Amino acid sequence: AGSDESQGPVERVRRFLEAAGKKPVILKKEIDGFIAARLQAALYRECLHLVESGVADCEAVDGAVFNGFGRRLNQIGPFLQADFAGVDLVQRTHAAFFPQLGSYQRDVRADALVPEGRLGVKALRGHYDWTEAKVKEVAGRRDAELLRRLQVDHARDREREPRRTSADERSKL
Repeated sequence: AGSDESQGPVERVRRFLEAAGKKPVILKKEIDGFIAARLQAALYRECLHLVESGVADCEAVDGAVFNGFGRRLNQIGPFLQADFAGVDLVQRTHAAFFPQLGSYQRDVRADALVPEGRLGVKALRGHYDWTEAKVKEVAGRRDAELLRRLQVDHARDREREPRRTSADERSKL
């Protein structure tokens, strides 16, 4: 007799996370790290390549993300985006770009920053030099947008739920 996956630990954790308002993703096989962390690392690796190659500085790369395609990615993922752009166009673009993408095996920039004590906002120095006020401003802007998105998602999820009627409303039927 096989095990009942509907009551296994993965399903129990999935239900718990959904009850907490999260949207868990179930992997088809085990890998090191979370999907989102791996995607962020891949993006960071190419950002590192652009900076280390002298193409742009950190500020320009960050701006290209949060003023450009990052605005789309909080609504649709890369495969949805490819469908909207046209898979044929994406194919041609990727054929040109993929051979040129960075292939760093280590974060050479972090390897240089860490020994200098440039650990990020916790040290008020990292890729950028920070002040307490600037940390509060950037974190506040980030957190406000994340909260706004969570509220929008929550409202949309509530609209999709079947409407529950009260005992008073049922007695009138």
